[in-house]
Amino acid sequence: MTIVPSNSTQRLLSFHNLETLTVMHCWNMKSLFPVSTATGLLQLKQLKMISCGLEEIVAKEEVDETPRFLFPQLTFLMLANLPELKCFYLGLHTTEWPMLEFLGVFHCEKIKIFASEFPRDQNTDQDSQPSFDLSGKAMPSLESLYLDVSHVRLMCHNHIPFEGFCQLKELFLAKLDDESIQFFYGFLKRLFKLETLALMHSSFNELFPNEIDATKEDSQVDPFLPNLSYLKLLSCNYLTHLWASSTSFTNLTTLEVEDCYGLVNIFTCSTVKSLVQLTKMTIRECKLLREIIASEFDQAEEEIVFCRLKTLELHCLASLTRFCSANYAFKFPCFDQVIVSECPKLKIFTQGSLSTPKLNRVRPTQEMNGEYVWKEDLNSTIEQMFIDMVFTTNLFIFATTFAINISLHVFTTIKLDMIV
Repeated sequence: MTIVPSNSTQRLLSFHNLETLTVMHCWNMKSLFPVSTATGLLQLKQLKMISCGLEEIVAKEEVDETPRFLFPQLTFLMLANLPELKCFYLGLHTTEWPMLEFLGVFHCEKIKIFASEFPRDQNTDQDSQPSFDLSGKAMPSLESLYLDVSHVRLMCHNHIPFEGFCQLKELFLAKLDDESIQFFYGFLKRLFKLETLALMHSSFNELFPNEIDATKEDSQVDPFLPNLSYLKLLSCNYLTHLWASSTSFTNLTTLEVEDCYGLVNIFTCSTVKSLVQLTKMTIRECKLLREIIASEFDQAEEEIVFCRLKTLELHCLASLTRFCSANYAFKFPCFDQVIVSECPKLKIFTQGSLSTPKLNRVRPTQEMNGEYVWKEDLNSTIEQMFIDMVFTTNLFIFATTFAINISLHVFTTIKLDMIV
């Protein structure tokens, strides 16, 4: 099944003005359209194929010469959950996507999406021709790339040239392991324009090791991800810390860490000092996390200033006891929103001195319309929240126990009455 059948009737159909095409949950469909239709989609801007039985995007047919597929207006292309998809077109062809900005490929394990130095001659194995060429010529505008581990490994094994990625601003990768992350390090070093990085559902042990800083004594070494402003980690459960103390992200403004069960802390004292632009930090559902900033024994009386941090959210952190347990002095001159919810062991915010001149309330729930609490300062507020939580918990236990005892008493009385 195809949208346009490869026979004489397709010549009567025209899609020259089509701008958006979305195909979802079409498991009997094996291809989208024939060559003659695909070569006429000159106005297409968005193409999404999700959860389908597609084996190829353009149906194979007899043609007089090698097809050239040009999509001059296409900016967004997503391929997701296409388990049978093997190729764009089964046969020699060329593709050009001069305006493509977003490419997302998830759960499409059979497709080969990248080309390196791929010969375009008649001796080429048609089944091995990749579907997309990221050598730098076919997709010169690519800014956002979403991939899972199977395609990262393919990039590694085929020695994909990095020139095609030099414009990347957003990179989302899923299911990385220790093997693929090694290639990933070298890849990241060349992404000087990258602003957003998200790593999801991965099993690597270390994110940014010391090696990534190469020869640390060489002042000519290029900075690592100099424009990175947004970093998200989701379900990276083997990670115990984020990055080595020698790595610095001076332009990072937003950090989100969620469902990373192996983390015991987020930063060291020396690491956090480099985050001079950080404005928002969100930490959720990391059940082993004990503190946000780890204590360093050789840095007593340390002062740590979060110059621009405005928003902090701590949610569902079962083991969190403090923001930092060391006797450091903390200053948050821009703090104006703090959300602390479901952190049952958090008794106090910091052990040392604390300055939050703009903060006058804390929200104890993720609900946007939730009530705020405040008592004198942040430490006192967190302490009062802990006391209130303990009281509420004990009251609930007492009420539950009392209700059970009453029920048992009533049940026993009824049974005795029945016996009598």
